[in-house]
Amino acid sequence: DYVKALADDVNWKEYIPAKFILPQNMDVVVGRQCDFWVQDTIENPRNMPYIFNVPSGMTDYGNGHMRITASSAGTSSLKLVTLKEDFVGEFADYDNIVSTQSINIRKVARTGGSGSFNVLIVGDSLVAYGNGANPVETYKLLAEDADVTINQIGLVTDVVDGVTYRHEGHGGWSYATFIASGSPFVFNGTLSFSQYMQTNFPALSGIDLCVVLLGTNDNRDEVVANAKTFIDQLVADYPNCKVAIGVPAYGIPVNGTTTSTERNIKTACKRLIEAFDNGTYHANVTCIGHGCWIDRVNDYPHNEVDATPYSSAKIINYTNNIHPSTQGYKQWGRAVYCKIR
Repeated sequence: DYVKALADDVNWKEYIPAKFILPQNMDVVVGRQCDFWVQDTIENPRNMPYIFNVPSGMTDYGNGHMRITASSAGTSSLKLVTLKEDFVGEFADYDNIVSTQSINIRKVARTGGSGSFNVLIVGDSLVAYGNGANPVETYKLLAEDADVTINQIGLVTDVVDGVTYRHEGHGGWSYATFIASGSPFVFNGTLSFSQYMQTNFPALSGIDLCVVLLGTNDNRDEVVANAKTFIDQLVADYPNCKVAIGVPAYGIPVNGTTTSTERNIKTACKRLIEAFDNGTYHANVTCIGHGCWIDRVNDYPHNEVDATPYSSAKIINYTNNIHPSTQGYKQWGRAVYCKIR
């Protein structure tokens, strides 16, 4: 009887609803166009039908591409609605709804801040490569707002248009690398952010904001423990430091299938969100879903080739699976900017 009930699939409680792998809060800045691709973040093991309930002011361009240019500060809700069967009729057909999951779209002011902030951006090649286009874009946008003084922290530098930008982006690194010997934060075998600051930036009082964009190269079974080691020491040294833990992108889409790389990153993302989002682990620690701010189809390096020797129809041939084009790096930089604001 149990097997038959599963086969008939008549009990809605047996359904596993679709779910965002995203932080509770997605931050956008008033007056700035913000685009993200939420469909890439949906986990849907039963292939349940679903729809989006999109708030006023946000546009759904299809394939999960959402755009908002907020006109005023406030919070709205983007809902993922899982259905028992393909949607027919009005949204008020509640009998067809299995589950609703909401994430907050927080629209934050572009200006109005004051004072000085010491900012550290840590990451792997997705921070370091592209001539630092990711952190460079973050700092350019903050400079345009011109309401606060930003002191950039980092030993890695990129010079763009005569301006030097700083970060701690290191290709191929992970949380494990940043807490081990050879890390810029490790001195004589001891992880110490205060020693890092005293040694390299003695004129600054500490770290006010730290954005950590890792997870792509991490072992999914170790990522949370290693991230906790990193965070524990950071907030021990600087208790008022605000920390944003990145939830990275999955790389290029491959024929609609899930590669081992994507599966590893996606699992790491879920575990980072469960452990750190929205003050779960520490009041000053949250997550930033920067990974979904990239168009996985168009924002990775590619060219177009003939579909066959006999056809002039074009197909996309990707030349890099994990490192985006400059436009993709800049999208991540915009997401980080929004979180800092």
